[in-house]
Amino acid sequence: ATARKRTRTRGRGRRREGARLGKLFGQAMVELAKATAVQQRLEASQAAARERTAARKAESAAVAANGESPAQFLAALAADSEALTREIAAASTSSALDALAERAAAVEERVARAAYFLPSYDVRAAQAQVVELKQAVEQQRAKAAPRKRFAFKKRPKAAASNAASAAEGGAGAPGGDAAQQQPEQQQHEQAQHEAPADFEVAVGRGECGGEAGRDVVIDSDGGDYTFAQLKGCRIVVRGACTALRLFQLEDCQVFAAPVAGPCFVDGATGCTLHVAARQIRVHRATETAFHLRMLSRPVIEECRVLRFAPLG
Repeated sequence: ATARKRTRTRGRGRRREGARLGKLFGQAMVELAKATAVQQRLEASQAAARERTAARKAESAAVAANGESPAQFLAALAADSEALTREIAAASTSSALDALAERAAAVEERVARAAYFLPSYDVRAAQAQVVELKQAVEQQRAKAAPRKRFAFKKRPKAAASNAASAAEGGAGAPGGDAAQQQPEQQQHEQAQHEAPADFEVAVGRGECGGEAGRDVVIDSDGGDYTFAQLKGCRIVVRGACTALRLFQLEDCQVFAAPVAGPCFVDGATGCTLHVAARQIRVHRATETAFHLRMLSRPVIEECRVLRFAPLG
């Protein structure tokens, strides 16, 4: 009996030990499965990171192949700006300064074309270089050909005597009114010859509206500009500006680049816009063509028959 009791006791101990070992083995397998899952996630994350790195390298190589590398563009811009600055300082004739002004305008156009792939800080720095070049050209032009001082012109004696005789003749002289209106008509014709009515050059920031069939050229000083209620006009904004707002335009052409901030368009019909800006918002436009370079997606609402193409 004692032997049987000992045998049963040993059997129960072996069973308990087997159960304990089985439990420990199950726990070890669970921990091993967790460690395997963690390792797989780490490997997948590392593989995705390698793929992203390879994609960025390929994109950078493609950008560099297309001549859109920010580093290369800024280096070329710095070299061109330095060469232009030396040539401007050495220029002494108006023809040479005109050629240098055209080259500065070409540099400005290059900056406008590169605004979509350059960082915003580099865009502002490039625009500042362009402004310095244009100011250097104007300063050198002022040194080479100083502007004449303003002075009132003396009234011709013949015109004064004719006006006096017309005033003395009064209404009794049959040709008095005609003699009085003739100098005014000649002055009006001369003014029209000196400043044609279909061309306007505006300097400074502000607003322009209520015109038809005119060319409006703006020499931007970096401010905000608003054009409203224009019909059949050609609008050119030379230089960088902060924001551009267009309201109620009909059959107009707009050239503006670069615009450091947003471009708002509300109520354009039959127009063509050439704009490089950070963002464009278009409302209630109809049958209008857009040639754009943007840093963000456009916002378009309540529009019909729009055409889009890259700014070239």
